[in-house]
Amino acid sequence: MAEGLRRFAFAMGTFHVAVLAVVVTLGAYVAGELGSLEELHPLVGLALFGVLWAGSVIGTYWALAGVHDHALHIAIQRGIGGGAIAGVFVFLTFLIGVALTVAVGRVVDGDPMTDVIAGALFVVAFYGAVGGLVAAVVGGAIGFMFSLVDWVVLRLGGISEAWTPSDEHRSA
Repeated sequence: MAEGLRRFAFAMGTFHVAVLAVVVTLGAYVAGELGSLEELHPLVGLALFGVLWAGSVIGTYWALAGVHDHALHIAIQRGIGGGAIAGVFVFLTFLIGVALTVAVGRVVDGDPMTDVIAGALFVVAFYGAVGGLVAAVVGGAIGFMFSLVDWVVLRLGGISEAWTPSDEHRSA
């Protein structure tokens, strides 16, 4: 039965990322900033999308695993938590990737390794703490919105009669 939860989380997490990609793209287009995306290398864009997708699927799975009998208030609580988890995961992954890229560049330029490591650790610790809180709040807000969508899909799809995620989570 856990397979049903994994498939639903995969489908809904993928849907969440697709919607976010469309919203960000439309927002960039309306703001006239779509041209700045030309500078983004396709592999970097793919990596960014992959991290966002993984965070979304993980957060969606976590949120759905705790929904008992598809109660709306629990779905919302778990959705906020799952969104916060996904937001922090995505932000910290990006931050660590940028810190490693800059650190490698500094080492190649001849900076002392101890200075590079100290600087990278400071950046990750400081920006990780502050940015992690912001990412948790933003992710929680997005998780709230998508938890409503997920709950409606569960109810309208008739899944509530055939599948209880909480039972699947306990048996997995």
